[in-house]
Amino acid sequence: MTETQVTVRAAEAGTYRLAIRYSPYWMASTGCLDPGQDSMIRLRIPAAGTVKLSIHVNARRALDAFAGQRPQTCTS
Repeated sequence: MTETQVTVRAAEAGTYRLAIRYSPYWMASTGCLDPGQDSMIRLRIPAAGTVKLSIHVNARRALDAFAGQRPQTCTS
């Protein structure tokens, strides 16, 4: 784990709570991300395996976040 990357190894498919504050700038290599009611990341993955999360900030993502659009959510 670094300030901009996290690696998660999951034994099975499912939804996992990560003790990391949700931001629309987080991206997952597989699966999808949503904020939980406690503002922590919920990672939903379709199968067991390794998932890499990383922060991606650029002008488009910043404008999307400002407009209230959340990329790569489980509900969109």
